Amino acid sequence: MVVLIPAGENGLSVVMGTRNESECIENVVRACASILSKISRDTELILVDYSRDDTVHRAISTAEKCSLKCFAVRANRPGRGYALRLGVEHAEYNLICLADGDGSHDPRYIPKMLEAYVPGSIVMASRFPPLGW
Repeated sequence: MVVLIPAGENGLSVVMGTRNESECIENVVRACASILSKISRDTELILVDYSRDDTVHRAISTAEKCSLKCFAVRANRPGRGYALRLGVEHAEYNLICLADGDGSHDPRYIPKMLEAYVPGSIVMASRFPPLGW
């Protein structure tokens, strides 16, 4: 997980960039759903996709099975930064967590990031101890 940014209504939007992640996206969505179901606020998963495979279909199908609010936005060009910005523009909730669809950002750290959040701040995780969780 990368960062929490204040945005709109009370809740948490997870913005996830995806590009040809069909082999792993179901596991990533299930992991997100498991963690987000334990958070005491409204949540959504926003996929920003630039794939040529069935990543979105697999992700949406898995999210539905897990009762996770999820929708996809089609990116019209490649690029992680562009995808995340586009996802933030579509976020409904006041906190935004940026993630990758390949599973490189473990959603189990979302609750710790929410605990660390102070209004007006940004929370950024690191995979390099001692800075990271």
